[in-house]
Amino acid sequence: MSDSLVPVLHGNTMNHHGSPKYSLIGIAALVLVSSQSELAGADDAVGLFEKKIRPVLVQHCFKCHSKDTAEDGGDVRLDQKLTDIGRLIVSGDPDKSLLITALRYRNSDLQMPPSGRLPLEVISDFERWVKMGAADPRPAINDPDEPASETAAASIEAGRQFWAFQPVRKASPPQLNDDWVQSPIDAFVLRKLVDAGLRPAPRADRRTLIRRASFVLIGLPPTPEEVEDFVNDDRSDAFARLVDRLLASPSYGERWGRHWLDVMRYGDCNGGDESRPFPNAWHFRNYVIDNFNRDVPYDRMIAEHLAGDLLEFDDDAEYEPVVGTGFLAIGTKILTQLDAQKRIADLVDEQIDAFGRAMLGMTIACARCHDHKFDPIPTADYYALAGIFRSTTTLVSYGKWVERPAHTRQTWDAARRLGHKLPPLRDRLKQLTTHIEQSLSDAKSIELEAETFARGNVIVDKDNYGKGIGIIGDAGSQKNFAEFDITVPESGRYVLQLRYAAKTARPGRVLLGGKVVRDPAITEVTGDWHPAGQRWHFEGVHTLKAGVNTFRLESEPLMSHIDKLRLLQVDDNSPLEKLISEEASLTADIDELERSITPPLQVMAVQEGDIADAHILIRGNAHKQGDKVARGFLRVAHTEPQTKLPTDQSGRLHLAEWMTRPDHPLTSRVMVNRLWRWHFGRGIVSTPDNFGAKGARSTHPELLDYLARRFVENDWSIKAMHREIMLSQTWQMGQRTGAGSSDSHEDPVNFDPENTLYWQASRRRLEAEAIRDALLLVSNRLDTQSGGSPLKLKTINLSAEVLEQQQQYYDNSHRRTVYLPVLRTNVYDFLTLLDFANPDLPTGHRVTTTVPTQAMLMMNSPLVKDAASRVASIILSDPSLESNEQRLRATYLRLYSRLPTSNESAIAQQFLADYQAALESPDPQRSWTALCHTLLAGNEFVYLR
Repeated sequence: MSDSLVPVLHGNTMNHHGSPKYSLIGIAALVLVSSQSELAGADDAVGLFEKKIRPVLVQHCFKCHSKDTAEDGGDVRLDQKLTDIGRLIVSGDPDKSLLITALRYRNSDLQMPPSGRLPLEVISDFERWVKMGAADPRPAINDPDEPASETAAASIEAGRQFWAFQPVRKASPPQLNDDWVQSPIDAFVLRKLVDAGLRPAPRADRRTLIRRASFVLIGLPPTPEEVEDFVNDDRSDAFARLVDRLLASPSYGERWGRHWLDVMRYGDCNGGDESRPFPNAWHFRNYVIDNFNRDVPYDRMIAEHLAGDLLEFDDDAEYEPVVGTGFLAIGTKILTQLDAQKRIADLVDEQIDAFGRAMLGMTIACARCHDHKFDPIPTADYYALAGIFRSTTTLVSYGKWVERPAHTRQTWDAARRLGHKLPPLRDRLKQLTTHIEQSLSDAKSIELEAETFARGNVIVDKDNYGKGIGIIGDAGSQKNFAEFDITVPESGRYVLQLRYAAKTARPGRVLLGGKVVRDPAITEVTGDWHPAGQRWHFEGVHTLKAGVNTFRLESEPLMSHIDKLRLLQVDDNSPLEKLISEEASLTADIDELERSITPPLQVMAVQEGDIADAHILIRGNAHKQGDKVARGFLRVAHTEPQTKLPTDQSGRLHLAEWMTRPDHPLTSRVMVNRLWRWHFGRGIVSTPDNFGAKGARSTHPELLDYLARRFVENDWSIKAMHREIMLSQTWQMGQRTGAGSSDSHEDPVNFDPENTLYWQASRRRLEAEAIRDALLLVSNRLDTQSGGSPLKLKTINLSAEVLEQQQQYYDNSHRRTVYLPVLRTNVYDFLTLLDFANPDLPTGHRVTTTVPTQAMLMMNSPLVKDAASRVASIILSDPSLESNEQRLRATYLRLYSRLPTSNESAIAQQFLADYQAALESPDPQRSWTALCHTLLAGNEFVYLR
């Protein structure tokens, strides 16, 4: 029997002879079958249309192809739903869409617009939009309900009547005389069920509860020992104790930090036009994980994401708050955009879009080119926010983003404790240096030009540095060196000085006779690379012999622009020698102090820029300015008159303060809805990134407002919200095994197939990370070390060889998935196949697809196969398991957190016997590996009940 044939062990698996059936088709049908199918990315596609597609149509197409234009556009109107026009758009297939053909300019008979081909990035946006389904929210052709004007927008006052902009109400739980109600959440849920004539499902059994709680809170299955301990815990608060234990685990932050990284659109490289690596983005990831573990209040998290560089270090924090502004920095950028004005406009647009979706649940960026078509967000409000983000610096130059030093708790404490010692030491060092320089003015000296080196690989520049000035410098990133053979007339002690200019530090070392005598050396910064910045810098006192002495200067990967070397003789035991010794000692003390308090991290961040209000960009065009708009916030969510922002601050700190007001209608609602979604698989508002008119309505509006108020009352504590949700009967429900028993609806599935009323626990597939981490854990391979490391993978010019190296990196890693690099240009295929979040956009709701490739992944992935083999080895090598029945119990407990039924045990034992009989010689490892592979590929391993 081939090892690739995996048997089906569940459901109707017996043929008429009573033997197991072996079927690849059967296993493919078994694996990853979802009870609900969802359309992938519809909301993202609408956002893409509003941000990228509609503005281009307005600017380049409407003059010929709209209802108000001349006849030269024929009957092709592009001012209404494009998918209604024949083959103009074939949803999902750009190659068959005539509009894409016209834009590509490959057919000489069909090229649009006739004035010239649009930029490739714009064409790429259209292609991506078509692939995503070509969502077009505009009216159909000849729709009698077509709005009178494309530019009409809901008024601010009228918009405030929409539920999402109403104040969060003080909702009291319904008073129900029902023993099922154990918390206010239960009362709200049961009221809806009673009104619909439904009853909730019974409480889940303990094995189901611990597996569910473990995956939900820490993203890992419980160990067999943990399962048995919980099952046998007869204390009344056993489940509450379990919740508290899981919340205290470091793995909690890794699980829920990953949820938040979805919303933050985290990536370790730029993606986009030029996918440069973000080598320091991982600090932001670790910061997010730490925030969740320490239960940082959500209002503080918001403030640090928007304005951490303007906040003081929190006494309980692990990272300096500037790290939090990585949220604004890590988005995809068009780095090669040569048009500086457009580059800034697009960068700000991406930040506004991420901010709006992540924190307000609103598609604000749709208002860049026109008043929002569905929500009360006028263009002026978009540019009020744009002024805040334009007054913030994210890119410091072409293709280079802001990176800033940041403290951890350890170095911050050292800075506060020791920082006061540095100023007097530096003052004394300055005095000593001045005194030494004066004393050396009369010393015997040997001076030579740096370009006269005897041996080296550095360049000599006699033309570009200054007239008559020759320097040595690096030829590029390399191990630079230059050796000087210096003849000394008499032995003695000599001061070595180098004259150089350095705009930034390019440290190296000095060797004498092949031995290192100063490291580090060449460390000074003069602020300029040119002659005006040249200074003599002290590089130690050295004992030299009469005759030739060889000095070697080394610097890697870059070298400062060195102009001259000088040796100055000093007398032994002279006052000067003592001054030099004191200077060396003082320098060492200062270096040690600085090392202990220097920020150890270099992080992606933002900083205050040139403060100015923004102009409205007509139709979003960076070169067509309209009226100037004062910096401010969304008026529809701001019931009080806005005060003018100060002229010396960007306004980000004020934006954070506005966002975290207890009476803000969106902030707390949006976050508790996200928490609910990650607990139940569906939000109370099923579109967590869109609370606007095109988003879903709340299924339980009173419950949402109750939770939003509780969230604020509990000091924005996310862990407190976990406890409130998980200790409810609603969260602890099981699943119905048959038809409902209510008088009104015999079968709740027919009445509420999506389970929007929460009449049972919804069955849902685990996320890609949880599946991978679980495979590693059950096979005893999971590396549980906390924290991450810098990005080590190439992100541009991805040849087949580089792609294979990346694949090997992922396949060979045993770290938790949250610590694997997220390469926007080439996301790990195991994650992609299992619906990993799009790292280009904030994602609060991962869509779950069900496609054959997922079943094939679980059958053929080396990771799954290896896990199966290792689990089999663990079971077979356990001396306490003496029979196949005992081994099966241990296997099911390890993989499913439960024991097998008698029917499952009989089928499995028959399978093992049949498998052994098909082999040429007995091989328990192979048969048990096949059995474990089947169980790992089964629904129960990858689904939560």
